Amino acid sequence: MSDLVPLLQGFFTEKLVLQLQESQHTIAGYRDTFTLLLGFAERRTGRRPTRLSIADLDAPTIGAFLQHLETVRGNTAATRHVRLAAMRSFFRYEAYGRPATRRDPAGARTPRPDHRQPPHHHRDRGPRRGTGPQHLNRTPRPRPAPIIRCKTC
Repeated sequence: MSDLVPLLQGFFTEKLVLQLQESQHTIAGYRDTFTLLLGFAERRTGRRPTRLSIADLDAPTIGAFLQHLETVRGNTAATRHVRLAAMRSFFRYEAYGRPATRRDPAGARTPRPDHRQPPHHHRDRGPRRGTGPQHLNRTPRPRPAPIIRCKTC
């Protein structure tokens, strides 16, 4: 088994389901993206998806896949961007969530420093300003009265 299989499994179970609690529709969309991507990579490399590694999903492969979505499959730019967002989310998970799988060019493992934190999702930041029930308790600021001038002044 390759290093890609446990990463994808962890991404779907840990990140999407447990941490972000994404809807079934979002998870299905991400699943479809990776089904298409792995099928494309299989045709490109000649290896079954269970034998692909994370290194097989390099920038030229992703770029060719995005081009394939528009030209061969006839997807719109909006659909292409949705697929790209799913892949970006996975690669962020791979980079921050699983540092033991990252390697430098020489092949040595590079652990993540303790002071470095993964990027925060908007759900982790709490309510945005002006949303939620706390803004209902504020009294509005008094506005200054408009200055009315006569036409002769």
